[in-house]
Amino acid sequence: MQFLLRYTKAMIRKLWNGLGEMKPRNTSALILILMLGAGVILIARQLVFDKNASTDVCIKYETVTNGGKSTPIGKKQCVLSLEKVDTEAAREHGLSDRPSMPSSHGMLFVFDNIGRQCIWMKNMHFDLDIAWLDVRGNVVKLEEGLKPETYPNEYCADNTFFVIEVNAHVAKSAGLSVGSHINL
Repeated sequence: MQFLLRYTKAMIRKLWNGLGEMKPRNTSALILILMLGAGVILIARQLVFDKNASTDVCIKYETVTNGGKSTPIGKKQCVLSLEKVDTEAAREHGLSDRPSMPSSHGMLFVFDNIGRQCIWMKNMHFDLDIAWLDVRGNVVKLEEGLKPETYPNEYCADNTFFVIEVNAHVAKSAGLSVGSHINL
C-alpha cells in the first residue's frame, strides 16, 4: 500500500512538472490509478455521504395472519420489494410523478409518531391499494383501487405508524385485509 501511495505521489509530481517527461507506460499507469481513485470516491460518496438515497425494504414473511387464521403467501423469498420513505419530504412526494410501478413493488411510509396518517393521490398516474398499519404491523385500514382522479381527497387512518402503497389489486391477491398482520 505504501508503495502505491509513493508511486502515485511520484506520478502526480511528474504530471505536474510536465507530461513531456513521462514515458507512455507511466502515463497509462497514472491514468489507470486516477480512474480507480475516481471510482472509489464515487462509490464511497454513494454509500457513505448520500443521505438522501432511498432504502429498499424486502418484505420477507411466510404468512399473513387474519383473525387467527394464517395464510401462506411465500417462503423465504421477497414477497414485496418496498421503497422505504421516512422523511417528511419523501413521504409527501411518495409515488407522485411516476408513470408506473412493477406489481411486486411498492412504497413503505414510516412515520415519526403513531397517529393520524393521511395519504393523497397528488400527481399519481396509476391506481393504488393503500394499507395503514399500526406499530405492530396490523392492518387497521385498507383502501383498494384508489384512482388518481380522487385528488385532492385525503385518505386517513388513526393510530397508525406505517402505510404501504402497492398497485391496485395487489392487496387482494396477497390476501391482505383489515386485521391482517405483516411482519416488517
